[in-house]
Amino acid sequence: MIQLKNYINETIGIHCEVSPLSKNILNQLPIYLRNAYGWYELLMLNKKFVIAYAETDDEFTIAAIDTQLANIEERINPLFFVWTKGKPIIVND
Repeated sequence: MIQLKNYINETIGIHCEVSPLSKNILNQLPIYLRNAYGWYELLMLNKKFVIAYAETDDEFTIAAIDTQLANIEERINPLFFVWTKGKPIIVND
């Protein structure tokens, strides 16, 4: 997450903060989703974003990500990023 924060701060020129997602929010998710990603909160331009970071080399199909996203959006509804293997998959409301 340090790399993402530095990228936004230095390349885009927008100050941001990244912190672990609060347990209150995290506990709203099913266990399989909590374990599938590292969960973080990004504060940028006075908006909060949830980041799900795939920390493994497992491949996620578009269908699997779509299903997971639907499941997540039922419980958490800010803008949402999935950052997997260094390649962003960006999903907006």
